[in-house]
Amino acid sequence: MSFIAEIKRRNVAKVAILYVVASWLILQVADVGVSLLELPDWVGKTVFLFLALGFPFAVAFSWVYELTPEGLKREKEIDRSHSITHTTGRRINVLIVVLLVLAIGVVVVDRLIPEAVVKTVAPPPEAASEEEAPGHLSGDGGASSIETVIVDPSGGVAAPGSAGDENPFAGGTTDIDE
Repeated sequence: MSFIAEIKRRNVAKVAILYVVASWLILQVADVGVSLLELPDWVGKTVFLFLALGFPFAVAFSWVYELTPEGLKREKEIDRSHSITHTTGRRINVLIVVLLVLAIGVVVVDRLIPEAVVKTVAPPPEAASEEEAPGHLSGDGGASSIETVIVDPSGGVAAPGSAGDENPFAGGTTDIDE
């Protein structure tokens, strides 16, 4: 039996594909969790590192062991006429399809749901008043020459000071260059 045929028979390639798709979904969840919980960036990198380190172990595990009705057994201990790798392969195929559908759903949701972007706009130094140096902090704790605006992904900009409005984009849009 050729090496490629043995890889197919033992479902090694299917396990590798399943691991990659599942790892990608785990990384997407970790990315959202890290940003929501305001965790340091190294947390996401650590999740990626553990998943990358686990890949060769998952592939080796699928080569050495076979899932049977009695549990995991070494591949050498199973008579090939009683092997159920074809059934296990179909189950892995179902898992791959389910995870791919979830992955496509994550990508579609990510692309369709716009996010508001907050940008800080500072006027050029010559626009500052004569009594204030550029970037001078005012007595109320805010920067007198810096304004924060909310930018709609479609290109609209909420005017400064309209953050408390119901919909800052309802009154039209302002060009970001203004």
